[in-house]
Amino acid sequence: MSSSGSASAFKYVTVSSGSSSSSCIITIKREPVNSMNALLWSEIRQALESVEHLASSSSSGGANAIKSVVFASGLSRDVFTAGNDLNELYAPATSESRFNHFWSEQTSCLLAILMSPLCTVAAVKGACPAGGCILSLCCDYVVATSNATMGLNEVALGIAVPRYWALLLAQTVGHRRAEHYCNTAALVPASQAQADGIIAKIVPDSEQLIPAAVALAEKNGKYANTPGYMATKGALRETLATDWARYAAREEPETAWAGMCEPERVKAMGALMARMTKKAKSSAPSSRL
Repeated sequence: MSSSGSASAFKYVTVSSGSSSSSCIITIKREPVNSMNALLWSEIRQALESVEHLASSSSSGGANAIKSVVFASGLSRDVFTAGNDLNELYAPATSESRFNHFWSEQTSCLLAILMSPLCTVAAVKGACPAGGCILSLCCDYVVATSNATMGLNEVALGIAVPRYWALLLAQTVGHRRAEHYCNTAALVPASQAQADGIIAKIVPDSEQLIPAAVALAEKNGKYANTPGYMATKGALRETLATDWARYAAREEPETAWAGMCEPERVKAMGALMARMTKKAKSSAPSSRL
């Protein structure tokens, strides 16, 4: 698979082969900071589904079978993704129906990554708050540059961390540590994230990031997309994924939208968007969602 073959299919995402035929790379590039809107979430999910379809078709191909996928940033700056696009969350800039569509696309993508039959690796360079952090947590492994920072920092804007984002973080780092992360809006450095079990490997710079992520994916994904692997991964993750999907379908969109419409939240997000407009050409903000 080549990036040129997929470039026409998506606006913000390309799919290419790793160092061998057993891995693929999904590259995300939405300038300037990979802010996640409904289309980007949808394209990431569709790209993953296309790789999984190819993996299913190649599953009997032995050494040529696709086993793993790496998610990477195509930006030149040190940003994996700065999180959700505030235009999807700021109530005066959107509508309830548009917000619900966005939330559905976001959750569908995250659950698809969480339950993928492939070995999934996030290649994180630089800033990775909120939406970028949860995408990474849904992956099996995270490889990051030494200057990476990660965390679910929604509380800094007076917004609750989405319930199952917090629960997945708690499964990863432990309940009390997750409480500290979320309630202090912490964006921790790569060294701390590795010590807490979020990051599997740290590399010095972005030049070494993709090769290291692909190598880890190919090493740890040798049994991926096989019945035993899929059943075991499913058993470990199915309860959270099922509960998350049920909550997202029934309760979460209405609750989340009501929260976004609260006057204090609208005021805080409006002020943030005004500040961001002034700094549009500068480095990525740390307070995206």
